[in-house]
Amino acid sequence: EAPDLIEIGSPFIVPWIVRYATRELRVPMVCFYHTNLPRMFAPRTPTFSLTRQLLYRGVWKYMSRLDALFPLTIVTSQYAADELAREGITRVAKVPLGVDLERFTPARRAQAEHTRRSHGLPAGPLAGFVGRFAREKELETVLDAWPTVERQTGARLALIGAGPMEATLRAHPYGSRVTFVPFQTDRTALANVLASLDVLVAPGRMETFGLASLEALASGTPVLSANDGGVAELVQRSGAGRTFVAGAADDCAAQATALFADDLARCGARGRAFAEDQHSWDAAFDALFSVYRTVVATHGAQR
Repeated sequence: EAPDLIEIGSPFIVPWIVRYATRELRVPMVCFYHTNLPRMFAPRTPTFSLTRQLLYRGVWKYMSRLDALFPLTIVTSQYAADELAREGITRVAKVPLGVDLERFTPARRAQAEHTRRSHGLPAGPLAGFVGRFAREKELETVLDAWPTVERQTGARLALIGAGPMEATLRAHPYGSRVTFVPFQTDRTALANVLASLDVLVAPGRMETFGLASLEALASGTPVLSANDGGVAELVQRSGAGRTFVAGAADDCAAQATALFADDLARCGARGRAFAEDQHSWDAAFDALFSVYRTVVATHGAQR
């Protein structure tokens, strides 16, 4: 196809294969950094063992080698840019993701009662998580916190998705009070679910952006997130939610309780305005192709 540029979204074997396959074409590659590999392989915890420290440093060493393949790395948040910069990866362009503003819209909130009934979701105050049930999402922090939240606010909890941690989450002491909803393959159905929630919970600190959280904001749903990671950036910039100390169930409970006591409709309206103003897909693609043109022009000048 002789492309002008190739964007690589995988940090594993794909970059090396593509580099080999295009060695005679000299096509520039850019990296799209959307997986926090160091924290995924060796999450930083208060008891960060020597083995995990060595693994963490080893992954960053690999990331530095990978960086040498690319003239530029694209990130979606300042959080990701700052983390890479701390490790000496500075040839970076920030291009936040966009959201489908027509699909994810507060207009769907008018049918929230019907949506909840169709998915077996409880009436009354409701928070939900949407995504993969995996260790790095830190869902146990939310389940540890939620007995206090429910006692103080009456808010129930729903987990929408699937993943390897599902059995563990169901076996949690609070698991019997949680409504589990299967992974939604239909994007419109997902949009309806997001608009039927009062609050979206995003407890994972390893998110480089948090697209589900942006979709929630576009739907008029406030977000409660960990204070570390890309989602916290969305919450802080939009003013449409609260953050809690990552991994701290007591602070998660306190911030969730405070959020449910807030004016959720007004908070949700701020989230929608933020999504419209800063995260349309038109704006995202304009920014992305501006980066592409710069890389291609620079590469051409160097040839």
